[in-house]
Amino acid sequence: MFRLLFFLFNYDSFNHNSFSQILLAFVVGLRFDVSAVIYINSLFILLHLVPFNFRYLKGYQVSIKWIFFLTNFAALFFALIDLRWFSFVEKRSSFDIFGTTGDMMNQLPSYLKDYWYLLIVYGFIIFITLWFYNRIKLTKTEYKFPPKSFFIFQIAILFLICCLSILGARGGWQRRPIIPISAASYVSSSLVPLTTNTPFNIIITSQGPSLKPVKYFNELKLKKLFSIQRINNVSMDSMRRDNVVIIIWESLSRYYMGSLNENEGYTPFLDSLAKGGLVCTNASANAHRSIEGLPSITASIPTMMDEAFTFSKYQQDKIEGLPSILKKFGYSSAFFHGGINGSMAFDFFAAAAGYESYFGMNEFNNVKEFDGTWGIWDESFFQYVNQQLISMQEPFFATLFTLTSHPPFMIPKRYEQDFQKQKNQYAQVIRYTDYSLKKFFETASKQPWFNRTLFVIVADHGAHFDSPLYHTPRGGVSIPIVFYSPNKSLKGVYNQPVQQIDILPSVIDFLQVPCKYVSFGESIFKKDSVRYVYNFLNGIYHIEDEQYHLEFDGTKTVALFNYTSDPLFLKNILGTLPGVKMRLEEKLKAVIQTFNDALINNKLLPE
Repeated sequence: MFRLLFFLFNYDSFNHNSFSQILLAFVVGLRFDVSAVIYINSLFILLHLVPFNFRYLKGYQVSIKWIFFLTNFAALFFALIDLRWFSFVEKRSSFDIFGTTGDMMNQLPSYLKDYWYLLIVYGFIIFITLWFYNRIKLTKTEYKFPPKSFFIFQIAILFLICCLSILGARGGWQRRPIIPISAASYVSSSLVPLTTNTPFNIIITSQGPSLKPVKYFNELKLKKLFSIQRINNVSMDSMRRDNVVIIIWESLSRYYMGSLNENEGYTPFLDSLAKGGLVCTNASANAHRSIEGLPSITASIPTMMDEAFTFSKYQQDKIEGLPSILKKFGYSSAFFHGGINGSMAFDFFAAAAGYESYFGMNEFNNVKEFDGTWGIWDESFFQYVNQQLISMQEPFFATLFTLTSHPPFMIPKRYEQDFQKQKNQYAQVIRYTDYSLKKFFETASKQPWFNRTLFVIVADHGAHFDSPLYHTPRGGVSIPIVFYSPNKSLKGVYNQPVQQIDILPSVIDFLQVPCKYVSFGESIFKKDSVRYVYNFLNGIYHIEDEQYHLEFDGTKTVALFNYTSDPLFLKNILGTLPGVKMRLEEKLKAVIQTFNDALINNKLLPE
């Protein structure tokens, strides 16, 4: 029933698949359901099978009943939340959701207010489960076995059902237990989320390290294919001392930027910056959530595993983000986010990446501008950022993470009439943030530091809409990236593939910083290089170049698409272009091997 609801609530994400493919996802999904049910109810099953008569006592049975309801209703609650949350991130929730428990609880009231009908669904499920559970009457059956033989008989039953339960939890007789990525062996990558289920995802991703060492290549070949060690061989005299301000725009899909879609769009001010700056027309996110976007943008660490880096077992790896690198050359730094302090662990990562100061809702210190759920309205907080930048020692590096274009999609009441004619609620908050950005630049342009500052505007991740183009593995991560310099030192259109992890090396290159650093990306100012974009979603690795998009499950390539001629990803051409497959797969394997080794062995610092 939950899979059917999940399909209906997220129909736009799956409707490009044929009926037979969707039906197969439902059938194969039963295997993952059995596994989840057994994991969730393992204690319940065991307590019912203990071979002692006290299991018939009323108090004992009441305790087991409570265990059943608490475990199952908790699991189903997360499945319920994912019915709508999936449409924002295009992936099932995983165990790292517990790292954002505080944020989730803050947003839960507004989430349930917007999607109140989910509570009705949940209440119906609880009612039906109670009704069926209470219809099962447990009675003690008298057997004519001798006591000792009866005990042996009960032990045999316990052993048999435990064996069957282990088999069901593993998902079959195969050598390794099933994991979410196992679904890709039966269905296309776009149907993996429909085939699995949220409780299963959470349980599996909670079991041990998500990364394992892989050895696709020996060290010599690996270094030829891919390396994260970078050296910028320039003289100190050539270094620019421009300030740098990175503006990370919450949930801004390429879809909403008019100049990238040949329409008016919803970001008129950002479009005006793009005309006067360097706009990347083929840009992608390496992240699907805000907590993943921040490491990608400021430390060039992509998301190539189920958990976000900040909540993973590798969160204590030593890293050098842009603030750490630039600090060596006299830069001061600050991170600004109008959210409740501690939300998304931004403050934790900011400290790890080397930011000297963190400014959040506490530092803003004016509850009148609190949106009631998430933090401070963008317009008010942006002006606060302007005040702080004036007092910062130059040159400075600052990062501003926007807030309002995030569920529950609210704007200040004073602007509701101004932006109410937008296409939908989401378009309304995008227009409001664009207006807030305009006001920010109007104030900043009057400051002495403005003309000697590089601005980088980038989304933290994409978003999904009614257009089928934005429900493909490529469209879902399509975002704007704009480099803007008021002194007009950067201008034009960059059409090659660009990703968030390219921002760090691009800033280093633009400033001509003479340093060693670590980056999974490449500078957009590096000429004559073949460019790639990497991604990871629902257990599948993705790589694309200027024409092709390849999907890899960690063992084998499962799909290849020509996205220039097939933007909807309708025709899998795997097998028709062996040379393209080999080149992309080889590059992706090198990235995966390097990523796993770097995180497992704490190798995220320059050698």
